[in-house]
Amino acid sequence: MKLNFKEEIEAIDGCPGTNESGTKKLYRFVKLPLDGKSFIPHSVKHKPRFKNNCIAWGLSTYDTLKSARQAYKNLPETRRAEFDGIAFGDVKDIDGTKYQSTKNLRHYTFFPLEKLSCVALFANIESYEN
Repeated sequence: MKLNFKEEIEAIDGCPGTNESGTKKLYRFVKLPLDGKSFIPHSVKHKPRFKNNCIAWGLSTYDTLKSARQAYKNLPETRRAEFDGIAFGDVKDIDGTKYQSTKNLRHYTFFPLEKLSCVALFANIESYEN
C-alpha cells in the first residue's frame, strides 16, 4: 500500500520519518460536520509554500487530548475559528506512518495510506473544553 502524496513525500530526503510501531491514539483539530476537508495537509492547502517541508505532507496530530486542547488554546484566534472540535482515533501500523515530529513531544505527524478513510478513522469527536 502506498501513502497519500507518496511521490511528493519521497522527493524529500528522509521523509517520512520512521514509523512508531504499535497502535497510538491520536487527536486532530477538525471542522464539523466532519468530512475529508479536515484531513488535507498544509502542503496541499498552501501550495507551493510547504512543498519541501516533510511534516507539511502529513497530518498534524497529538497523542493526548490534554496536549491537543493546549495546542488549540495556543493557536491565534483566527486559526482557532477554523476548527469546531477534536477528532480522535486509534492509528495502527496498517493505517500509515506516524511519528513524534517536533520539539513538542506530544505532537505527531501522521502520513495516512492512500486508500484510508481518515473520516472513519477519526470518527470520535471531543470538544475543546476541559
